Amino acid sequence: MLLPRPSAAAIFAGLTLLSLSCVMIYWPGLSGPFLFDDFANLDALGQYNGVRDWQTFKLFVLGNASGPTGRPVAMLSFLIDARNWPTDPRPFKTTNLVIHILNGLLLFTLSQKLLNLRHAPGTARLAALCVTAIWLLHPLNISTVLYPVQRMALLSAFFVLLGLTGYVYGRSLSGASPRKAYGLMSSSLLLAGLLATFSKENGALLPILALVIELTVLQQLKNPLNKYWKLAFLWVPLLLIIGYFIHGFWSGNIAAAYATHRHFTLEERLLTQPRVLIDYLYYWFIPHIDSPGLLTQDFPLSRSWLQPLSTTPALLVVASLITLSLAYRKRFPCFAMAVLFYFAGHLLESTIMPLEIYFEHRNYLPTIFLFLPVIPGLLGLIKQKPIWSLLPVVLIVFTSWLTWQRAIIWSSEQLLARQWMLIHPYSQRALRNAAIVAEKYHRYDEALSIMETARTRLPGKIAIQLHWLEINCKYRTLAEKLDRTEFLEHIRTGYYRGNSYEMLRLASEFLSSTACIEDHYEYSLQILAALEENLSAQKNPDILHQIHHIRGLIYLLHDNHQQAVASFKSSQEQILYIESMLLQVALLASHELYDAALEHLLMLKQQMDTDHEPGKLDYLTEIERLEKQLVQNRQESNSRDPYD
Repeated sequence: MLLPRPSAAAIFAGLTLLSLSCVMIYWPGLSGPFLFDDFANLDALGQYNGVRDWQTFKLFVLGNASGPTGRPVAMLSFLIDARNWPTDPRPFKTTNLVIHILNGLLLFTLSQKLLNLRHAPGTARLAALCVTAIWLLHPLNISTVLYPVQRMALLSAFFVLLGLTGYVYGRSLSGASPRKAYGLMSSSLLLAGLLATFSKENGALLPILALVIELTVLQQLKNPLNKYWKLAFLWVPLLLIIGYFIHGFWSGNIAAAYATHRHFTLEERLLTQPRVLIDYLYYWFIPHIDSPGLLTQDFPLSRSWLQPLSTTPALLVVASLITLSLAYRKRFPCFAMAVLFYFAGHLLESTIMPLEIYFEHRNYLPTIFLFLPVIPGLLGLIKQKPIWSLLPVVLIVFTSWLTWQRAIIWSSEQLLARQWMLIHPYSQRALRNAAIVAEKYHRYDEALSIMETARTRLPGKIAIQLHWLEINCKYRTLAEKLDRTEFLEHIRTGYYRGNSYEMLRLASEFLSSTACIEDHYEYSLQILAALEENLSAQKNPDILHQIHHIRGLIYLLHDNHQQAVASFKSSQEQILYIESMLLQVALLASHELYDAALEHLLMLKQQMDTDHEPGKLDYLTEIERLEKQLVQNRQESNSRDPYD
């Protein structure tokens, strides 16, 4: 039996149907909420009363702190959806879906171009369409598409796919038109690489991913690349990334980041990542409706080569796959490309960088070719036995159904919270999120019960202890439930991360301002003192800054002005943060402590660098404005009739 050779019109119709199917499957999830990092990145839309002029445009687009680049291309794209905050999440998710579909179309174009080198045009088109359908509709990609802030990963993948498509097309012209070919390949890698990197830093992997394709599927082309061009555009970027890793390791920057921001070491991360990468592959080839999602904090760490026992086998599997792919890249080029592309795509986020252990959205780009070696062989079986044609149909329908089911869950904040708590019973983020959502929807008893469970399961997590304290203070008295000495010991010896600042502030302020226990004001200060003794705080000036700042807030709350000023000064002596210092100035002024506010402002002027980064507020101008306002307020206060 011969496979039909689909016409261009038939392929266009197939891609149109596939795109419409993707929209229908994802449609329920477009009504879902903002989540987690969305707030940290997108609330800047409203920070200066909206993005309304050139100054606020620069502040939003160039002022983001996500990653070394600030990701301005991704930040710019958010302005398509909103110019103020708070806002509706649906436009953000819709734009994400459009980018996802465009990525699918680029994947089809790239896959067809690569498959044409080894297969008949009809087989190449059908195989590329199947590969695209599986990837576009796979449930593992849903957390990338429906999580608005993952626009960064979507756009980075878009420009990488665009760059690879341009590279492969240019490579096919290298024999007939070398000047045009090298111009296209160079511009594709440089321009698309820059845009991809300024969307998310993974885009810097574009030349390495092009190198993978060159060493596998493209190595059969009769016209080899110019060795100097190949060195400059493909090998040097790989050496630069390796050099970046080595510099970070030897300079101590990476070790310091692990010490201050992670509860695991570099060695533990390197031992754990092979198991993580295999776990990703498991969920890719055996898709689930309940894959890990966003809150996989409870993935068990590898403490040694034999703890857990799966550590060494996982390392051997990963090493074997890479070794075999390199050794047999000429004999099995598609297989080698799929494997090497997958591991190269994880080079930044799954090796030595001090990132969290597990995030399924890291697979969005690395997985694009995983079914590419399989589908052409399956089409060959269909030639012999048409009954095999049911297999790709069943696979695509099954993955589509799973994605649709997950989209329904993603449509509801409550469904998501409950599912993540069930999947990750030992993730503090999943448990706390479930309690926050329950409280938001006025299910207070459920929120209290969740935090009781969380405190039992994770007594060493300070954020859990603080959340438990705060939620109990809101809805019941703690007189009988709180062992004050034991609680302080948890704070003194548990694990605290600097990004738990908001929880620390809320718990401390809430406790100090409500009488849920006796001596609540003094006890809130004791909690801060206990945290100051914690090893997590002592080796992290960021945390010490937080403690002194919050202590100052509490002193102000209770009109202890002298100690409030001293605490604010101590916070800035730990580490100078311009934004928090300006906030402290405003707080002091709101309590009519104008002399202290001016002194604080003078300290800021003396310490801050006058060279401002792009995308940052013009702090010197703001300081001068505040100084004039404070002087005026002090004069008015001094001249005011005390009997008015």
